[in-house]
Amino acid sequence: FLSPTGSELHYKATDNFTNPRLRGLLPMDLIDLVAGAGLHYDALGESGSVFHLLGCLSEHGKLGMTCIGRSAQEAEQVYARTKARLLGDH
Repeated sequence: FLSPTGSELHYKATDNFTNPRLRGLLPMDLIDLVAGAGLHYDALGESGSVFHLLGCLSEHGKLGMTCIGRSAQEAEQVYARTKARLLGDH
């Protein structure tokens, strides 16, 4: 897809990222984890992770995420790093 600046961007997304380790995590905690690792979406750098379905997070350990990069490979890397951070595999 194209960013507002016209750059070609790529993404990897899921609406069913589920893990029991995520149960009890509040949306604010999720954002802190990801932002602290520099993995949140940065509009200037045009890469990072964006989250959705956060209403399922605390009770079910489930969320959706879209990981964006300037290439398909970078989007895959952002996804892998975000997954590792969320699951404590960093």
